[in-house]
Amino acid sequence: MSAEWLFIRDVTKIDFEEKSTLLARAWHEGNRLPGYVSSNGRVGHFAHEGQVLEKQSEFEIFNGGSHIFWKPHRIGHDLHSDAFQVGKTVQNEPLFVGRLRINGTNVYGQVRGNAVCYVVVNQEIREVQTFDLLLCN
Repeated sequence: MSAEWLFIRDVTKIDFEEKSTLLARAWHEGNRLPGYVSSNGRVGHFAHEGQVLEKQSEFEIFNGGSHIFWKPHRIGHDLHSDAFQVGKTVQNEPLFVGRLRINGTNVYGQVRGNAVCYVVVNQEIREVQTFDLLLCN
């Protein structure tokens, strides 16, 4: 499996489709956090320990990869063995990525070992129990 991430120094240089979001990850205090960058406001949204982090630079966007796909997931089920790790905490806990659609737009957030997806929506962190999980095989 190979995945390509593009480092972004300036969010204004990203060519967005109208009303789109891109899967992203960013470093914060030693944690590599999954999240998303939106064309609306051109800012990255990341959840960390109950706080919303916004970044306009210094993050990576996902540019695709081979053998990557999404599978529905819900709390109460173990994370799939092929879950794609895109980040980690300072304590070396793996972080995966979940996706959900809100008002017709995909948003992405971090999935921890408890299989809940934490995603930033309207400047708040939502705890989502049913979402699509990014897998690779």
